[in-house]
Amino acid sequence: MNRLRYPTTRNAVGMGLLIVGIAATVGCSDEKRVEVHPVKGKIIFQGGVPEGAQVVLHPVSAVEESKNLTASGTVKTDGTFHIGVYEDGDGAPPGEYIATVQWFRLITSEAGGGRGPNVLPDKYAHASTSPFHVSVKPGDNELKPFDVTY
Repeated sequence: MNRLRYPTTRNAVGMGLLIVGIAATVGCSDEKRVEVHPVKGKIIFQGGVPEGAQVVLHPVSAVEESKNLTASGTVKTDGTFHIGVYEDGDGAPPGEYIATVQWFRLITSEAGGGRGPNVLPDKYAHASTSPFHVSVKPGDNELKPFDVTY
């Protein structure tokens, strides 16, 4: 009678081993990593720093091996950012990109808080209208500063 209500130790151990096996299989893959190169830059907005803004590189022409990768970075307190694909700041694959920038300030209220609207001009948020063209070459890449204006 109690057998249906309480799992046995053997069932719990079996379930634990199943979960570990699935996690190990999902975590290990033969996927080839695309070579990336360091990319760093700086953003200025109205003479200040848009700390926390997101910079995303959009390939001008998608290369088959890297079409599903997202190269992005977050602006730090000094206005600098480092682009990364696999890890924070590890770089981007070589190629031509359009950089987009969005800055969502956090809002708070009595009911809670969350992400507010993008406070930068809309043209910087879309690859079709952003003026920031980026070329990533093998080796270290330091971009010209992005001057975001209205």
